[in-house]
Amino acid sequence: MARLLSVSRFGLTEFLTLNPPVILLTALLPRAVVQALFFTVLGSVLGGPDGKEFAYVGSAALIIAVLCTDVGEVPMADKWAGTFARIRSGVVHPFAIVAARCWPYPVVATAMATVAMVVVGVVTGRTSTTVALLPWLPVYLLMACTTGAATLAATLLAVGRRADLLATNAVSFGVLLASGVFLPPGRIPVVDAVGTILPVSHGLQAVRNGLEGKPWVDEVIAELCVGAGWTVVAFVVLAIQVRRALRLGIDDFV
Repeated sequence: MARLLSVSRFGLTEFLTLNPPVILLTALLPRAVVQALFFTVLGSVLGGPDGKEFAYVGSAALIIAVLCTDVGEVPMADKWAGTFARIRSGVVHPFAIVAARCWPYPVVATAMATVAMVVVGVVTGRTSTTVALLPWLPVYLLMACTTGAATLAATLLAVGRRADLLATNAVSFGVLLASGVFLPPGRIPVVDAVGTILPVSHGLQAVRNGLEGKPWVDEVIAELCVGAGWTVVAFVVLAIQVRRALRLGIDDFV
């Protein structure tokens, strides 16, 4: 536990090195606000008041999905720095080390999504919805964690072919298209089917159900299961790389 706490502290240092506070406040946060405002206004133009409400609730999940794709920077840092050999030779399992360094991404993403929700809610006249959404922030944090797990799995699958950027973009665009962020479910069956295994889809449906007074617990459980599934995929992929590295002496994620 002490080692994991030390790794977690290093994860925060690593995150702030890649994303200094000045960048978070002057670049990433304004981008999150503008993205949420754009999708909320677009929803209003295309769907009227109902579309505006739908897009506003989904815009926070979109921000989370976009920001959490940066989780891929964690294994990429080990690839480019050539430090994977030292990680796999330690006492703590390599997956625990990688996962413990990822925690700042979902936390910061949820915080930025919260700020964007408040600002856009005031600008677009959705303050009542903003107040109603605040109790659902833990579900948004859950969606951030499941998105991080999916991104980590996708990055580990692609990092050996230097296709990490493609993999992380695939996760974010998949969430945008198939997770009910902007496109209501029930329109395209294939897209809905894909969304069932992607992060955000079930969590966002839980939030929408809760706001409408419908049952939502099953959707939260489904979101947990999706996150657990992607975590298992990431663990298996990294475990295979560890065994391959021990057998062949290659630590380049190839």
